[in-house]
Amino acid sequence: MKVAAKPKDEFQRLQVLKDFEVLDTEAEVAFDDLTTLASYICETPIALISLIDEDRQWFKSKVGLSAQETPRDLAFCAHAILDKDIFVVPDSLKDERFFDNPLVTADPDVRFYAGAPLTTSDGSRIGTLCVIDNKPRELSEKQKVALAALARQVMTQLEAKKANILLEKKIHELNGEQVKYNNLVSDMKDVVFQTDAAGLWTFLNPAWTEVTGFSLEESIGKLSSHFIHPEDRDRIIELLLPIYYQKQDCFKAVTRYLAKDGSELWIEIYARLKVDEKGEVIGTTGTLSDITDRKKSEDEILVSKELAIESLHAKTAFLANMSHEIRTPMNGIIGMSSLLRDTKLDEKQSDYVDTIRISSEALLDLINDILDFSKVEAGKMELEKVPFQISKLLKETTEMLKYAAEKNDTSLHLTVDSDMPEMAVGDPVRLRQVVTNLVSNAIKFTQHGRVEVKALLLKADESNFQVEFSVSDTGIGIAKENFEKIFNAFSQADNSTTRKFGGTGLGLSICARLVRLMNGEINLKSELNKGSTFTFTVIFQSFVDEEVIDQQATELKSSVTVLPATRFGRILIAEDNLINQKVFIGLLSGTPHQLDIVDNGQKVIEAISKSDYDLIIMDCQMPVMDGYRAAQAVRKLEKSIGRHTPIVAVTANALDDDRQRCVDAGMDDYLAKPISGTNLIAVIDKWLPAKNENPLDSKIFDEIRKVGKISNSNLLEEITEIFLQETPKRFAEVDLALDLKDYKEVARVCHHLKSSCHGVGAKKMSNLCSMIEDGYNKQNVTGILEQLAELKIEFKKVEGYLITLKKIS
Repeated sequence: MKVAAKPKDEFQRLQVLKDFEVLDTEAEVAFDDLTTLASYICETPIALISLIDEDRQWFKSKVGLSAQETPRDLAFCAHAILDKDIFVVPDSLKDERFFDNPLVTADPDVRFYAGAPLTTSDGSRIGTLCVIDNKPRELSEKQKVALAALARQVMTQLEAKKANILLEKKIHELNGEQVKYNNLVSDMKDVVFQTDAAGLWTFLNPAWTEVTGFSLEESIGKLSSHFIHPEDRDRIIELLLPIYYQKQDCFKAVTRYLAKDGSELWIEIYARLKVDEKGEVIGTTGTLSDITDRKKSEDEILVSKELAIESLHAKTAFLANMSHEIRTPMNGIIGMSSLLRDTKLDEKQSDYVDTIRISSEALLDLINDILDFSKVEAGKMELEKVPFQISKLLKETTEMLKYAAEKNDTSLHLTVDSDMPEMAVGDPVRLRQVVTNLVSNAIKFTQHGRVEVKALLLKADESNFQVEFSVSDTGIGIAKENFEKIFNAFSQADNSTTRKFGGTGLGLSICARLVRLMNGEINLKSELNKGSTFTFTVIFQSFVDEEVIDQQATELKSSVTVLPATRFGRILIAEDNLINQKVFIGLLSGTPHQLDIVDNGQKVIEAISKSDYDLIIMDCQMPVMDGYRAAQAVRKLEKSIGRHTPIVAVTANALDDDRQRCVDAGMDDYLAKPISGTNLIAVIDKWLPAKNENPLDSKIFDEIRKVGKISNSNLLEEITEIFLQETPKRFAEVDLALDLKDYKEVARVCHHLKSSCHGVGAKKMSNLCSMIEDGYNKQNVTGILEQLAELKIEFKKVEGYLITLKKIS
């Protein structure tokens, strides 16, 4: 006997068979009719619907046989399912596969077998419809065709039975889901609704009654918009129209509804369009959420927020006004005391002046602390992101404080991690403020000891790195119970220190807030009479060359490094305070500058209309016309004549975004009161052109002079005058083209400007124009922007030289 091989798809075949859920089921008439018909047509005493399981053949239907199943190894059907065609064994005793099979040698004495495979829609053969006889024989072609057709009908019955089983399961699941859905909808606090195409309620869950007080019976069938507040009804209907016209498939809005008792309810509506199989609108479905309590809370929060904003604005305005009112006389006190100090004084007078200076500077420090604290509290403190050197900043800071340390007989030391990146991107001003405050405190509270500043690199990657800064001292220390207290505003570890050492208690509070702004935390370790260590961390951006291109261009635009002694010019000072006018005159009395002073912005406009100035220093707060409006008027006037006079703002305000406001008004730089002589001279030197530089090719210049002499004309003067008038106009054309990103126009303008530059001997300007043209051809936009910045800087040099030459001649 030969056992049949397993089909290649045996695992899949068995799974498909099990999915029919037919094995070991009761006999069914539909299948019995088919086996009876097969026995009749094929004229055999036995007909079976045989299904091949893992280890048996099981008969779903049988005619002429009492057994319900047989082992698979004995089954003729196990061979039949290996082929898609009818499997026929005319005489089993003559077939080497079956001659010794117990089903042949014993009951039921199988001598003839013919089986048509039962093939599923995916090609799996799960069994056969077979006919058996106890004597050898053959089937006619018509009998084979009929047997195959009956086998297909068996499969049709099996597929139908499977579909019915799946349908019954689905119905059962849906019934379960419907129960769950009904329970869920009934328990929901939000209203679930459905409307028809006319907008009438067709379904509402019980939450509707709980929210509005209306029963379901008195609501369903009514127009849904009827329950919306009359004042909101038209607006909501208008918003809903796009849904009904199928321009949008969902809708969300907040509106008022009227409850049954007449009270107002705030409801959030969410609706979705319902369409039938033809795509026609049959209504909407959605939810209504009662947000009345939330709306009341939001309104209360909004009112509180508006009050807080008003209070903050009032506080900010008050502090700004106080800053102005305090800093203006402070400017007079510090300025005059500095001027007085430079006069001939005896020892006692000198001591008095020093006392005034020290006291006024202490008062200024106090004002700065209060204003910085107010900035942080008001959320007005914004950090810069500029490249700087950490090691250089720390070295400069400690050098600045060494004198104070020496006065306390205290040594000051600095250690910077050797792995520290050379450059960082962050806010150097605020970092310096924190370090200066911590080191100053350490020196102040340490007598005859040591203060150590350290910077340690904690971790780094391609984009960021983290640094831990620490300031340690061997001073008086701080008790543990006061650790948190010292970081609070206007608090100190011990009230006695206020009397002994002075201070407001704001410094550490500001430091803690600044460190948090820099995404760090500040910590303290201390022990009484043994010293303290303040530690804080800061995350900096890693420095890459691209980040400083704009800054370098700005620096090139705004500064020309030459010796201050070579600079002189005509300066217009606008200041309404008489004392501060005297301060300006006194601070600049030893310089070669020519000064004109006016006391309001209107007079600034009048002055520049009559005369040319090299620089305007303008107070922001003045009567008649303030500095901001005056700067705007100056820029408007100069635009028509192609000129740009540098304007330096002077303001006593130190809380608002004064620098940005000055820039927006058209000013070029910024000075905060009180003004020192050093700062004033530095800003003048920054903006006035140097007088001893010759940015022109002397050979070309001399040639023009010679031609002028030969032709007995003022050729040089005429050429330079045209150059000075036309070049700013060309720059205006370039700026307009840049705004439009029209680099072709930029190149064209620079091509024409190149000839003018060459004509007056401005060789570097001419070369830069050529480079810009070349940059356009190579599509090097970055190069063009850098060269334009350099071109404008070079023009300032040429302009300054030509104007000076004109005045001298």
